[in-house]
Amino acid sequence: MLTLSKGIEPGDWLSFCGTLFGALIGAVIAGGIAIYVAHLQNKNQNDYIEKQNELDKRVKNYEMISYLVNNSIKILNNRFETLSKIYFEIIDENDKAIQRKLLNSMLSYVGSFNNEMLTFSEFLNYYLDSNDAELLKKANEKLLNEIKKLGSRLSYIAESLEDRKVKKNDIIMINEVIGNISFFKYGVNKELQKILFNQFNNTYK
Repeated sequence: MLTLSKGIEPGDWLSFCGTLFGALIGAVIAGGIAIYVAHLQNKNQNDYIEKQNELDKRVKNYEMISYLVNNSIKILNNRFETLSKIYFEIIDENDKAIQRKLLNSMLSYVGSFNNEMLTFSEFLNYYLDSNDAELLKKANEKLLNEIKKLGSRLSYIAESLEDRKVKKNDIIMINEVIGNISFFKYGVNKELQKILFNQFNNTYK
């Protein structure tokens, strides 16, 4: 060791130590960069997974809302068509017993219609944001008011029929409310379509 030390000049030792120190610093820096890059990649991956999970949740929510909205529009239109069909059958029927039977059938149908509207709106509101839910609620209330009004008028007519046929005034009363139901049904359908559009934009924003 003494011989080796004597064979190396002081400048050589300095150069050797500098090289070694530089290598160590380089290794530390390289290691630090590698750790930082790995951490950054891991963070980016976690962010991507989190965003993907959020998107998946929004997509599932949209799919549920889309199903409920489209199904609600279909049911609403079908219910109104059936209601209108019974109404025209009452007008065309001359037998007073059959007229009363049809009137009672319409009255029962209106009750089911009303309950369905309440159920579907409550269920759908669970998946909506507060703004969409409020708009749908207002549109539904207008429609429900007319459905209830029709039920009240049908009950009044049914109680007063006894042994007579449905009169012209009865038909006018029914026709007026059915016309209102048609108008407010359109309002509900319009809100449902808006909701679907808004939910689509919120899902894929």
